[in-house]
Amino acid sequence: VELELASERTLLETFFATTSDNVYFKDLEGRFIKVSNAQARWLGRESASELVGLSDFDFFGADHAERALADEQEIVRSGKPIIDFEEKDAWKDGHIAWVSTTKMPLSDESGTVIGTFGISRDITKRKEAELALSAAHERLNAIVRIQREIAEAELGMKAVRLIIAERTRELAAADGAVILLRENDHLICAAASGDCVHNDGTLVKPGSNGAFRKAIKERRSQQLTEADGLVSKNPNL
Repeated sequence: VELELASERTLLETFFATTSDNVYFKDLEGRFIKVSNAQARWLGRESASELVGLSDFDFFGADHAERALADEQEIVRSGKPIIDFEEKDAWKDGHIAWVSTTKMPLSDESGTVIGTFGISRDITKRKEAELALSAAHERLNAIVRIQREIAEAELGMKAVRLIIAERTRELAAADGAVILLRENDHLICAAASGDCVHNDGTLVKPGSNGAFRKAIKERRSQQLTEADGLVSKNPNL
């Protein structure tokens, strides 16, 4: 019997040392009892033993840690596992990653639930690709909607610009959006939406080395700075 137990411990230790998955046992309070080396590395620790007694609250943001603990307490209460649940890990430093997680109740020899057992796998690259593809589809659909809305409406140019500005703001999930038209050495805010609506009709004089001038010259998007801001009202617009 002792040889069998020793053999089982050896197999378990080998698994925890070599698996690439994040594997962990937790007690009823959500504290780590034992983890795989991969789990330790995932949480930024060199040794798995460093995690014993710690919890998600020591690594992740409060919202994420509280949700994880609530899930585990529900598993303990109901006995029902969570299988292949995709979730976003949000660290205290703002770092984000995606994992596919399976959690289930952990029982002792008498069948009493003493905590939870979990295994998760990093799916960040796949999830980011899925989100990027979904965002691209949403942008394409939004562009089609804008084109259809303009085509179906008998609107003047000013109204068309307002539609484009508003839909662009929605598409970018931005607080505001503007359409700037070039007029000699100035740019005119020909339409504005959201927080930028007060800029409608303003003039912009691009600085000699500013983002506006660079964007015009290179014909590509540029990041704006405060120095490139809207400066004066055009009374003729």
